[in-house]
Amino acid sequence: MIVSTTALQNFAQYYNNRVYLIPCTINSHNYPYVYKPYDGGTFIIGWMGSHSTSHYLKLIEKQLYGLTLKNIPFEVWIVGDTEFKFDVDIPYKTFPWSEHTELEFLSRMHVGIYPLPNDPWIMGKSGGKLRQYMSCGIPPIATDTPVNREIIENGVNGILIPFDNPDSWTDVIEDLFNNPGKLMQLSQNARKTIESKFSTDVYAPVYLSVLND
Repeated sequence: MIVSTTALQNFAQYYNNRVYLIPCTINSHNYPYVYKPYDGGTFIIGWMGSHSTSHYLKLIEKQLYGLTLKNIPFEVWIVGDTEFKFDVDIPYKTFPWSEHTELEFLSRMHVGIYPLPNDPWIMGKSGGKLRQYMSCGIPPIATDTPVNREIIENGVNGILIPFDNPDSWTDVIEDLFNNPGKLMQLSQNARKTIESKFSTDVYAPVYLSVLND
């Protein structure tokens, strides 16, 4: 049995004594570096997913609203759930997801967000959205979960937000908006992380060794 997180490994080992932990990977060739530096205008805060997880965005809607009070010219782009609505007055747009347009949407994002609640089910999630952002060079901002901590080195290739400090979402996004050089450094390091640690090229031999075992 192959699993992608430590939480799933611990659960599966109750039922199977041959459990292999292999992190979720991404084809970095299909998701190339497409990041475009922020040089003024509207700052795009991106999220890509489906209706099954888009409600997690409401965990930080008050913090996103806080950005409007700081006169930051931003929009939240929600790709994958055209019916999503915030409960507060935030500038946002929704778009349908398509494999033919997802790279174009990703290339317009200046940061990619990944807010999550603190519950047991979340601990089994493998951080696939982070890898997608990072492969394309989108600096990720994510809730600090054990899996996300394995992907993001805080302040180096992305930013982690503790469960107990949700207001820091506002501060972090404001800081990155005001520091395009820092954004670029995060972007470049994010891509390097995928290429060296989480690409299908890196893990293909590992999968083969498990299958041949």
